[in-house]
Order: sequence, then structure tokens, then C-alpha cells
Amino acid sequence: MAYDVFRVTGRYMTGTEVTGYHLINLTNGASLIANRERAIAMVGRGQVENMRIQYNGDDVQLRGKGINLTKLPVYDMKSNSIRGQNNAEPQKQKNGLGRFTIVKRVMYKTACVGYVLTDASGKEVNISREKVQDMAIKGLIKNADAQRYTPTGQTNSTIVIRGVGCDLKSLPVVVIDKNGESFDTSAKSQNTFVRASRLNKAGILYTADGLKRTFESGDYIIVLPTGKVTVLKAADARSKLSPSQNKTALCDNSMAKISEYCIEFYGMKKCKLSASIVLGWQVVEIHISK
Repeated sequence: MAYDVFRVTGRYMTGTEVTGYHLINLTNGASLIANRERAIAMVGRGQVENMRIQYNGDDVQLRGKGINLTKLPVYDMKSNSIRGQNNAEPQKQKNGLGRFTIVKRVMYKTACVGYVLTDASGKEVNISREKVQDMAIKGLIKNADAQRYTPTGQTNSTIVIRGVGCDLKSLPVVVIDKNGESFDTSAKSQNTFVRASRLNKAGILYTADGLKRTFESGDYIIVLPTGKVTVLKAADARSKLSPSQNKTALCDNSMAKISEYCIEFYGMKKCKLSASIVLGWQVVEIHISK
């Protein structure tokens, strides 16, 4: 018999006694409150991925697996609130232990196809846009609401996800392509594939936000997975760029705003970039660190 798998995201306590655990179903996001005996039975069946059983003689103790259970949020049964939380904040559920927070957007080309969420234990999960819409409607998302919106001139409404206390468009982005490659703008260090061209003359790169970047002969102009165009100095290129046999790069799907960038070589006319120009550049591997 196949059992659903859960993840513990919080504890229920009365005073100093742990009376239960908040579990999240990894298949459908549903919440389950399990008392100690039920939790032990579920952990014994391998149903809770981040909990384990420790035996001390006849005593059975529940421990975290990869986490410290004592660090999880605690719902106080006496005060009916989460300890240490500002409970003036309205909540759609009885408590916030089963709620998620959107921390990143997942983008394919120019479309948001999903989100990266964290649960109360801090684990990140990738969820499709449609599933997040459903979760927001049920009040399972802490920093987002789902609203129905009818575009002007249309009769059919659509569901849009709006940030609560945050601007979702300002969140970090994970760029993906159809080949399974990804680029996380919030990662401290990662390798990815970009389009690059070595510049044989000095000049100026005019960026989409109106800024200017000067470059020298030998520098590189590169297009990042997000579609941003920038200059990489020759000295940095020697340590950050590596040859690649790849025929495609993540940025190939992010050319929507490429025409907002222009290059001007000194003594020559300004040239607007285009997808056809950039797709003719070589694909290289780049190491990006913050």
C-alpha cells in the first residue's frame, strides 16, 4: 500500500509539552495535525520525510531529519497563537503553520510558469503557477492572494496572483528553458551558459535602463539568462569564461527586450541589438558569483 508523504512544519505545545505536529502533504499541500502517537506511526511507515524515530530503551523519541524540531514554529494551544509572531496580522487559517511563502518566480521566456515557495520549516519547493493559484484561493499562501480579473473588452475572467505586503515582480527569478537548464538570480555562486562576443574596438554599451557602460578592445559583451546585456572586462573574462560545445543558452528565450540595448563603437554609428545578432554570438560557460 502506498502512503502519502508529509513534511513537518511546526509543533503544537501546551506549556512545555509537545501535544502535536503540523504536517504538510507533499502531493496536494493539505495540512494534517497529528498527535504524538499518530506522528510516531507515520514516521515509522516512512511517511514524514524530515522526521525520524530515536529509541532510548523503551522510550520512543521523535527527532528531526535534516532539521532541528525545536527550531520549528510553535503554536501555543493556550493562547491560540504562534509564539513570537505578531498576531495582529490577519490569518486565513486557524494558524500559520500550514502556510507557504512565495520567495521566487519561475520564468520561461517572458511568462511566469511557477513559483518557489518555502514552508514553515524553511524548505523550498517548486510549484506550478496553476497550483499556486489554487493554494492562494484556499488561503495557503502567506504573502499572496488570488483575485479574479476581467480584462477590458473581454467577458472571460482570469485568476491573477497578487502580492500581500510585497511586490511579487521584485522577487528573485529562476529562469528555465525547455532543456531543463536553470539560472537562479539569488544564488551566491553558479555556472551557466550565455551568449558572448569579443569586442575588437572600444566603445559604449547603452543599457535598457538608460545607463552607459564603456568597454575596451578585448572586453566581452554578454547576454545573461535574464536577457540583461552587460560588459565583462578582458581580465575578468579570462577567469570567468570557458569554451562550450552547447548550441543554445538560457538567454535565447529572453530576447524580448534585447532591442532596448545599443552598441556604439567610437567613430561609428550607434547599432541597436537584435535577437538575430545575439543568436549569432558564441555560447560560453560563465561562472557567476556575488
